[in-house]
Amino acid sequence: MGKLLQILLFTIRDMLRQKSVYILLAGCILLLLLVRGCYSAEFNVNGRVIDTAHLTAYISVIAFQLICYAMFPLAILLAMKIVTRDKADGAMVMFLCRPVARWQYVIGRILGAWVVSALFLMVLQGVLMVIVWSQTGGMLTSLLPGALIAALNLLCIITLVFLLSLLMPDFVAAAAGFAIIAVGFFSEAGYQLLQGKLFQAVTQGNIPADSSLWRILYPKLNMLQYYAGTVVAQSDFHGMGQVHPLINVLIYILGAMTLSLFLFRRMEV
Repeated sequence: MGKLLQILLFTIRDMLRQKSVYILLAGCILLLLLVRGCYSAEFNVNGRVIDTAHLTAYISVIAFQLICYAMFPLAILLAMKIVTRDKADGAMVMFLCRPVARWQYVIGRILGAWVVSALFLMVLQGVLMVIVWSQTGGMLTSLLPGALIAALNLLCIITLVFLLSLLMPDFVAAAAGFAIIAVGFFSEAGYQLLQGKLFQAVTQGNIPADSSLWRILYPKLNMLQYYAGTVVAQSDFHGMGQVHPLINVLIYILGAMTLSLFLFRRMEV
């Protein structure tokens, strides 16, 4: 465990030296500051002023989701270059020429990338919490459990992209990671739309739930993101299929981690 912790800490220090992560963080913070005015604005729907409490929750959930989706590119960029960078600068040889098991290297590098991306996620959610407090005088503490759930999504996409980077060039692995998120987003957004009250009213409830096998087996990153949003808003969650997205994502994390360990053990260094 000592070697694993050393690799983890080295990975965190190494990735925090990259300027691109700070540029992305600064851009996200600037965008968050633009949200401040939304909390003090008044919105009218059909001549009725929306209640402040509902408005605060609605805006906060939108900001929360935007932050989480903004962290996906960071997680993918961190994961895609782990293997290629380590081969190019000799870090992989430096690690493995010591009494370090290959599983320690793989898990340490993956967890290091996850800690950095999760840390930035928590920082941005903390900034959002401060903005909500400064504008409304109340603390939206549900952001914390929602952020912890969203952090599992980051770990999932990091393990998937790391696995793909062992099989294909890093930029192709990154493109595949973005494609996984995009396909899931449109698939699950379409499902939510079809199961909404408007379409159910128009079709008189004649649209059956889609239980296609690929929907059941596909990584439910976006559905887990939706679940995290319901935790923040403290509202009901209506998932797709019988398996909770949290279980689905955990299975993919363990599966991708296991396959990565298997492939890396057979890879020449």
